[in-house]
Amino acid sequence: MLIRATELSPDDPYPWSQLIWTGTGLEVSKGDILERFTSMQERDPSYIYGWLAVVPSLAKKWGGSHELMFAVAPHGDRELPAGSVGRVGIVCAHEERRLCL
Repeated sequence: MLIRATELSPDDPYPWSQLIWTGTGLEVSKGDILERFTSMQERDPSYIYGWLAVVPSLAKKWGGSHELMFAVAPHGDRELPAGSVGRVGIVCAHEERRLCL
């Protein structure tokens, strides 16, 4: 259904953000998660729901690693303009790391 949504509205980042969440639950590979995240970024690099989905998806508790999570999260902090809501990814990464402790 979400794949169909990406076809019906190709410029909408929302279905891609939801594919990240569902991919996490279905335990798709981290490579697939990153591909879905890239597709979301191509539509809107600062889309908050994509950032809120990808950081936990890459976290250790979901079979990822802190290294992978922190490889992605700072990218938004460095690349997105000041005030961009997508910069929340770095905050989420630190929270995920704290929860693991």
